[in-house]
Amino acid sequence: SGTESLRSDTMNVLGYEIYLDFTNADLGTLKGDCEVKFSPVMNASSISLDLLQLNVDSIVMHGNQIPFSYNDTLIVAHFGSTINAGLTDSLTVYYHGSPQMDPSGWGGFYMTGGYYYNLGVGFASDPHNYGRVWHPCFDNFVERATYDFFILTDAGNTAYCNGTRLSVMNVGTDSLLTHWNLQTEIPSYLASVAVSSYTHVVQNYFSVLQSQNIRIWLAAKPADTTNAKNSFLHLVDAMEAFENYYGPYNWERIGYVMVPFNSGAMEHATNIAYPLATVNGTLTYETLMAHELSHHWWGDWVTCMTAEEMWINEGMAKYSEHLFTEWVYDYDQYMDLMRDNHYDVLR
Repeated sequence: SGTESLRSDTMNVLGYEIYLDFTNADLGTLKGDCEVKFSPVMNASSISLDLLQLNVDSIVMHGNQIPFSYNDTLIVAHFGSTINAGLTDSLTVYYHGSPQMDPSGWGGFYMTGGYYYNLGVGFASDPHNYGRVWHPCFDNFVERATYDFFILTDAGNTAYCNGTRLSVMNVGTDSLLTHWNLQTEIPSYLASVAVSSYTHVVQNYFSVLQSQNIRIWLAAKPADTTNAKNSFLHLVDAMEAFENYYGPYNWERIGYVMVPFNSGAMEHATNIAYPLATVNGTLTYETLMAHELSHHWWGDWVTCMTAEEMWINEGMAKYSEHLFTEWVYDYDQYMDLMRDNHYDVLR
């Protein structure tokens, strides 16, 4: 895993601007382009980008196609000249294909039942980062960049991504182009796109700690929004608990998007992929809601450098479930959860 991070010692990725066309997603295919903005840390004549088993059509820099090699896992794009350390430049990769699901079944890209979405880690993949299944990137834990998303969908669908939704435009008679922007830098595994016939519930959290409002968006199909409101009844309490224990929430939005995945959730920054089956109108799974939210302190904000440090992400998120329970209910229920968890680990 450490080897995967070495590129970040020689090249700094500043931002990704991704355009993706989902209008043929029902056929299992996407097409699009990704502009990668970068600054070499030392003089460089090429850049290497991770992209898994998609088709690279061309790479354009300063309006001209440039030579590249691609072996289904790594793109090496040749600038044709040397870019000096400290300068800023960009190139755009044009690509298409069928994005991969992780061999384990947990992670990667899913296209099922009118939902199209990614989960940013792959349990059976090495490294576990899985941004590379849908955009060219430095797919490691340490490289952080801003994101702009321009997602084209047919008019019946709309896209939810990280950060702030800036615009939704009609394109032609039957398509929508949605623009999302995330100014807070994230590693590639926390980037998110989810497309379906979504709407969203808007709520508000007032941070006493920061003396400001933070908006909450719960994205779901219209028939599921009432259940979402009921199952997320204690979301504001979770925010109060974590700001109390951990400090300010450093993100521009609190966001969950409901997806038909039953084996867990994924803490994409401000756009948590959350299992629809657990959004049943009850509070049965609210510790999962709290777990995913807490990653915005542990895992999204402070994160591991290698997979071996995943306890920072997952250990703290598990502990946060217990803190949430004590905050909303009482110390006895907190202790019950702690003992149950201890017993599970011992067994």
